[in-house]
Amino acid sequence: NNATDCEDIRDAAQNAAILSSEILYTVNGVWALLLIVLMWVTLCLLQAIITLPIVQRSKESNIPLWLMLPIVGCFAVGYVLSYRNTSIDDLVKDLFWIALVYFISGGLFTLGAILGIVLKFYTVLNGRQRRVKQGLVIVFIATIFMTLLACSTIFVTSLMYYLQIVHLPEENFQRIACTLDMSGSCTGCHDEPQTCPEWSDEDVKKVSETIMKQSATLAAIFFVYAMITLRYGFVLFHYVSRYQIEYV
Repeated sequence: NNATDCEDIRDAAQNAAILSSEILYTVNGVWALLLIVLMWVTLCLLQAIITLPIVQRSKESNIPLWLMLPIVGCFAVGYVLSYRNTSIDDLVKDLFWIALVYFISGGLFTLGAILGIVLKFYTVLNGRQRRVKQGLVIVFIATIFMTLLACSTIFVTSLMYYLQIVHLPEENFQRIACTLDMSGSCTGCHDEPQTCPEWSDEDVKKVSETIMKQSATLAAIFFVYAMITLRYGFVLFHYVSRYQIEYV
C-alpha cells in the first residue's frame, strides 16, 4: 500500500544519508589528520630555520585565538544539551552532567586563553619576574591538564550513554521523540502518555545515538586542542627556565 511505499522511500533515503555522512566523516577525519601532520612538520621546519624565541613569541600571540574554537564549541554544546526544549536528560539519566562538564571545559579553555594573554604581555627583566612567569606557566599547564581530564570524561561518558540508549524502556522512546521533534511533526505529543506515531523506535534510537556520537567526536576534537596546548605549555616552561636575564 501507499504507507508501505512511503516507508520504503524513507528508509532508502535514510540509508543513503547515513552512507553519505559516513563517507563525509571519514574523509574529513583523514583530511584533519593530514593537516595535523602538515602543521607539525611545518612547525619543526620553522624552528629549524628561524630561532626558537621567535617561534615561541609567535605561539604566545596565537594561543588565545587558537582556543577560541573549543571555547565557543564547549559552551554551545553545553547549552544545547542542557536547554529544556532540546535536552533529553530526564530520560537518559545524568545527561545533564555531560552538559555541565562541557561548561566546565569551556571555562577552563577560557581561563587558559586569559593566561595566554597574560603570558604574552608579561615581560621578564630580572630573576624575580622570571620566577613569576614560571609560576604563571605552571598554572597554565595545570589548567590545560584539567581541561584534558574534562574532555576525556565527556568522551567516555558520551560513549557510555551511546550504549545505554539501546537498553532504554520502549515507552521512553515516544517521549524522546516528542522532545527531539523541533518541527512539530509529532501528532500525539500533547496527549498523555505522549506518543509520536510518525517516529519509530528505531528512528529515535538512531537520532539519540547520533547525538551521543557527535558529543564524543567533539570531545575528541577538543581533547586534541588541549593536548597541543599542553605541549606548548611544557615547551614554554622549558624556554622560560632558560632565560638569561642577569646582567653585570
